[in-house]
Amino acid sequence: MRKIIFIDKQKVILDEIGVGKNIDSNTISGETVISIISPGTELARYKDTTYPHEPGYAAIFKAERIGNNIKGIEYGDLIFCHGNHQSYQFADKDCYIKVPKTFDLFDAIFVRFVKIFDDINEDFYVDKIHILGRGLIASLGRKMYAANIVPLNEAKIILDCTGKEENILKAPRNSIYYLIGVPWEKTSDIMAQEVLKYIFYNKITVRSGWEKDEFNYTPTYFYNIIQNIDFKDIYKVVKPEDCQEVYQELLNNRQKLTAIFDWRK
Repeated sequence: MRKIIFIDKQKVILDEIGVGKNIDSNTISGETVISIISPGTELARYKDTTYPHEPGYAAIFKAERIGNNIKGIEYGDLIFCHGNHQSYQFADKDCYIKVPKTFDLFDAIFVRFVKIFDDINEDFYVDKIHILGRGLIASLGRKMYAANIVPLNEAKIILDCTGKEENILKAPRNSIYYLIGVPWEKTSDIMAQEVLKYIFYNKITVRSGWEKDEFNYTPTYFYNIIQNIDFKDIYKVVKPEDCQEVYQELLNNRQKLTAIFDWRK
């Protein structure tokens, strides 16, 4: 099995290792077709983490070995999972979803990203949204809520995709502020007391944008959301062998907001 590994700060290799996992009755596995980079999460660890580190966020693979307790899956079906960047995937029971045959794989792979907006879609004020940030998630948010975007001072919901703690001081009075971008690093010298004081006197409701922990995707994500978004302008397709160049380009350049590894030989 080929696997992408961060071996040091800004150093990444494509390594060849054993499969290393037995298939049981509750597991489905197969050759990876594509996997997508989550720039915020993976670049933060590309710059600094405990090494070695095996990156990954989402993958689509072809079902080849299917456990006895796996229902509704046939050999050759395309399966979405939260997989690492490797040439072979494993998914436990209830931790995958079959990709509809009518969908472009390079669209379907974005399903984990759009799921980030689950909680927001339950709010009353989705008609008045302002999005902070210029990265992948911010771009997807603007595509999803294009008809609902308003200037910051008119917004009822703020989606902060930057991870910068100082931005909360821009929130309008009585707004709902979602922390979508992970605050991976300190970006200001603002004291917590100043932030809390602003939240208190401006009646700001702060919510975490963290994804729900359970793997609870349904076909609705594909049919109601994915099929209505044009993803083509935000990614490029790359080879796993070029992983060092790919991560470095995303870190320094960002001509495209993300990259999709095509594992097909």
